[in-house]
Amino acid sequence: MLNTCEGVLDGSDDTPFDCGAVATALVNAAWSRGLGAVINSQGIMQSPVAREHAGIAGDQVIKKV
Repeated sequence: MLNTCEGVLDGSDDTPFDCGAVATALVNAAWSRGLGAVINSQGIMQSPVAREHAGIAGDQVIKKV
Protein backbone atom coordinates (compact mmCIF):
# COMPACT_ATOMS: atom_id res chain seq x y z
CA MET A 1 0.00 0.00 0.00
CA LEU A 2 1.32 3.40 -0.90
CA ASN A 3 0.37 6.44 1.06
CA THR A 4 0.61 9.97 -0.17
CA CYS A 5 0.46 13.34 1.50
CA GLU A 6 0.43 16.94 0.36
CA GLY A 7 3.91 18.05 -0.61
CA VAL A 8 3.77 20.93 1.90
CA LEU A 9 3.50 18.37 4.71
CA ASP A 10 6.66 16.52 3.67
CA GLY A 11 9.13 16.51 6.52
CA SER A 12 6.47 16.71 9.22
CA ASP A 13 6.90 14.20 12.04
CA ASP A 14 3.13 13.59 12.16
CA THR A 15 2.57 12.70 8.49
CA PRO A 16 4.25 9.24 8.45
CA PHE A 17 2.53 8.33 11.71
CA ASP A 18 -0.88 9.39 10.42
CA CYS A 19 -0.38 7.55 7.12
CA GLY A 20 0.79 4.44 8.94
CA ALA A 21 -2.22 4.52 11.24
CA VAL A 22 -4.58 4.79 8.28
CA ALA A 23 -2.82 1.99 6.40
CA THR A 24 -2.99 -0.29 9.45
CA ALA A 25 -6.68 0.46 9.95
CA LEU A 26 -7.45 -0.32 6.29
CA VAL A 27 -5.58 -3.63 6.42
CA ASN A 28 -7.30 -4.60 9.67
CA ALA A 29 -10.70 -3.68 8.24
CA ALA A 30 -10.02 -5.78 5.13
CA TRP A 31 -8.96 -8.80 7.19
CA SER A 32 -12.01 -8.47 9.44
CA ARG A 33 -14.18 -8.80 6.32
CA GLY A 34 -12.33 -11.83 4.99
CA LEU A 35 -10.15 -9.98 2.49
CA GLY A 36 -6.43 -10.64 2.50
CA ALA A 37 -4.35 -7.49 2.64
CA VAL A 38 -0.76 -6.64 3.47
CA ILE A 39 1.33 -3.49 3.71
CA ASN A 40 4.05 -3.73 1.08
CA SER A 41 6.67 -1.02 0.71
CA GLN A 42 7.97 -2.21 -2.67
CA GLY A 43 5.86 0.35 -4.53
CA ILE A 44 8.00 3.17 -3.17
CA MET A 45 10.94 1.78 -5.16
CA GLN A 46 8.92 2.20 -8.35
CA SER A 47 7.35 5.59 -7.60
CA PRO A 48 7.02 6.70 -11.25
CA VAL A 49 5.18 3.49 -12.15
CA ALA A 50 2.93 3.66 -9.09
CA ARG A 51 2.25 7.36 -9.70
CA GLU A 52 1.26 6.71 -13.33
CA HIS A 53 -0.99 3.71 -12.75
CA ALA A 54 -2.61 4.97 -9.53
CA GLY A 55 -3.12 8.48 -10.89
CA ILE A 56 -1.17 10.11 -8.06
CA ALA A 57 -0.74 13.83 -8.69
CA GLY A 58 2.72 15.36 -8.92
CA ASP A 59 2.12 17.52 -5.83
CA GLN A 60 1.58 14.41 -3.68
CA VAL A 61 4.53 12.84 -1.86
CA ILE A 62 4.66 9.03 -1.85
CA LYS A 63 5.64 7.77 1.59
CA LYS A 64 6.84 4.41 2.83
CA VAL A 65 4.79 3.30 5.81
